Amino acid sequence: MIEFPVGYYREFKLPAWFEGPRELEQLLQRLWGHSYPELYEEPQPDRPVGSMDAAEEDVLAFLGDTGEPFAHRRHIYMAWAFALASRPTVRSWAPDDDRPDRVLIVIESFLAGRQVDIPPLESTFPHVVTPPQALNDGLDVFRSALQALQPLHARDALLSVLDACLEGYVIFPGADGRRDLFNWWLVEVVPAAWMERLADKIYTFEWPWPPGQ
Repeated sequence: MIEFPVGYYREFKLPAWFEGPRELEQLLQRLWGHSYPELYEEPQPDRPVGSMDAAEEDVLAFLGDTGEPFAHRRHIYMAWAFALASRPTVRSWAPDDDRPDRVLIVIESFLAGRQVDIPPLESTFPHVVTPPQALNDGLDVFRSALQALQPLHARDALLSVLDACLEGYVIFPGADGRRDLFNWWLVEVVPAAWMERLADKIYTFEWPWPPGQ
């Protein structure tokens, strides 16, 4: 199994509490072993080149059809993890913007089975560019996370969340660290979503990069 020379997630190791199917573990292992140009990785002779779009599609397909309640919840748990990961970025640029906090409350209440009033999407997050790019991408994460509460739109909304975080500027503005964030998604977020729980650790831009600094 491929190990990485630097990062918080250097080796493939799923949480001890994970009780998902062997097929999901095999999928995550396969995706771990690929290199991804979209993450600014150089080709490696011992690692096949993968596609981020294909990796995301494969994982979401495994989570199930969002028309099924259990599959929809798995999608929301994943969106919740990335929303929490994006919150410090939005707070750093727009500390008085309370929309992320309101979305997080709605998501948590929804998953807890409480009656919630979902804010209207278009008026809460109108389609406007809000510079800088990190803030704009961060707000897009919350817009998409809110949209993910609707089963018919959950899959596309989560793809938007993944794109903004893994390839956008929410967590890492440059090339460094992107592979480590992807690894976090594979070994923390996906297993947790399958088990319908929140990831144990939430990756944010506040984590020193590289580790130890």
